Amino acid sequence: MTQSFDIAKIARLARIELREGDEARLKDRLERILASFDALQDVDVTGAAPLYSLSEESFLRADVPEEALDREKILRNAPNSFDGCYRVGRVVRSE
Repeated sequence: MTQSFDIAKIARLARIELREGDEARLKDRLERILASFDALQDVDVTGAAPLYSLSEESFLRADVPEEALDREKILRNAPNSFDGCYRVGRVVRSE
């Protein structure tokens, strides 16, 4: 199946800055990746049981309440704290 891609539009939506020559190289890569997925359509999975987990073991621990960590001890590691809480710099700016 042949796909047509607007690499410049995809890059703009992903907030990726393209250099000269990137567009053709990325288009080729994307086409090869999607061709690999298309090849999976040819695999006969008739009679195959669904796979819900890669392992029979569960790596999740039991959800058991534990004693809380000491706040003062934790805040000693904070680069900046105020009134018993971590203080962090502003992340979101309003314009």
